[in-house]
Amino acid sequence: MTKQSQNKQKKTEEPDKEDKVELPEGGALSHFNRNATLRVVQQISYLMRDQDKLLNAVLSRSDEAGVTKGQGIRQSRIICVTDKLFDMASRAEHPHCEFCLAVVLYHMVLRALFVRVLYHRAAIAIQMRYRYVKQRGKKMDSIAPAICIQRCWRGLCAALRIMRKDNAAEKIQNSYKAWHWNRRAAILLRSTLLIQRVWRGAIHRKWMHECHFSATVIQKHVRGLLVRVVMDRAGQEILRSSKAEMAQLVQKKPHMAESLYIAKTAAVAGKMRSSLQKIRDRNVDLKRMSFSLRSKHTRHLDKQRKLQQRGAIQPARVSIFEPMVFALARLEPCRKPRYGAAKSRVLMKVNAARRLLDRLIPREQVRKPHACAVRGCAAVAARRLARWPKTAQSTETKSGNGFVDSVQLDKWMSSQFGPRL
Repeated sequence: MTKQSQNKQKKTEEPDKEDKVELPEGGALSHFNRNATLRVVQQISYLMRDQDKLLNAVLSRSDEAGVTKGQGIRQSRIICVTDKLFDMASRAEHPHCEFCLAVVLYHMVLRALFVRVLYHRAAIAIQMRYRYVKQRGKKMDSIAPAICIQRCWRGLCAALRIMRKDNAAEKIQNSYKAWHWNRRAAILLRSTLLIQRVWRGAIHRKWMHECHFSATVIQKHVRGLLVRVVMDRAGQEILRSSKAEMAQLVQKKPHMAESLYIAKTAAVAGKMRSSLQKIRDRNVDLKRMSFSLRSKHTRHLDKQRKLQQRGAIQPARVSIFEPMVFALARLEPCRKPRYGAAKSRVLMKVNAARRLLDRLIPREQVRKPHACAVRGCAAVAARRLARWPKTAQSTETKSGNGFVDSVQLDKWMSSQFGPRL
């Protein structure tokens, strides 16, 4: 861009800046946003929906025909003026005058509702400000005691919190010693479990390999038996005849339609399969009959002889894929797993006695406790003592020879266990 074109552009921009005039600000009703406007319109639509009887009662005169006495409402000046305006609009030359008048009246109603909402908001704001100023004086009188109470309460909360942390630190130290002693036992336990898991997995994989191999052998023999049963003299004759018939169809294929050729070949193949199936079923039945021809006494003797053989009776297993060693292990008496170090009853008694001794005769504290922790312990002790019934100052009480004041005891029982309204 050259300098001349730049100068021209600057000259054109300067009068535009001078011609700019600030837009006038909106009135009080311009502060309504879109949500507030839609809310007012929604209220109008809700109030005016299905209110035909109410509008007829307001707009109808009592002296009109079809209106009984007492049902009509006296029309005001605004309604009369509105009727006259609509009459003039209906007699006007242009047909849209009635619509324009209705729009203008609707806008006037909306503006009136907006002004009412605006005044309502202003009144609420003034009330809130007045209540704030009124309550401010009362708060200023009570703020000093509240600050004192807050300071004492926060100090007590901090003391209780530090006391709990100090007790937790001591508990952690005691637990660390036990954990340090059990760490080596846990390492040994994990190593043992890992070895057992790997060994059991190897046993399972070996057993599954044997099961797959046995299943493959059984399938091989069964399939060979089914083939040998079919391939006898009658089966071979059926295969030769079917093969010859299929060869004739192949020679006649160029002179036949494709659908006819497919149908005939399918018929020959189906006929061959059905014939072979019949031969297979017949031969299998004959072989089965050869095993069932033995007498019941002979079968019983064979069963007794097989049961006497070694390994004939096996333990009950969950499934065929469960190894035999696991089934045999279940037959043994139940043994509880030993995880971690063994804990005898004598050792448990010793630990209980040591804890009781530490609670009754605490050990000397080597380190100096925190001041907040001491304050927290004192607060807890004071709260515990406050819950106990107060004793009499002397042995002579109102009840007689007792060491407890009955009046104070009754007050304490009523405060602790009495009904609360």
